[in-house]
Amino acid sequence: MVKICAISLLVLFVSCKMSDKEKLKLIQDIGDKSPGIRVTAANKMGESKDTVFIRYLMIDLDDRAISLSIPAYGMRVFCAKANALYKIHNIEPPVKLYGEIDTTILSYWKNRYPQYYTSYRK
Repeated sequence: MVKICAISLLVLFVSCKMSDKEKLKLIQDIGDKSPGIRVTAANKMGESKDTVFIRYLMIDLDDRAISLSIPAYGMRVFCAKANALYKIHNIEPPVKLYGEIDTTILSYWKNRYPQYYTSYRK
């Protein structure tokens, strides 16, 4: 009985993992022109808690674009990316993320991963 439970838990765990095709789609979406798609991709990356996404979330972390699509209406790309980074690391942000870019949070992530950070200058 214990063996059956252990095997079923293993199967459940493996089946819940994100496939490489899904990861590639999220990586493509995080670089999309549409802020709504970028916000949605960042949220999904955070929910997955997969550290492979850190490098992609750090690219243009200071992106000020605002989503105008229904699922994430009014959310800044910066807030979605920073929230995803906090979820991946399983820590709470020091302040609630909404509105303008918080320089304290931006500095924290820039100092933690300087090798991945690129500034958003568009």
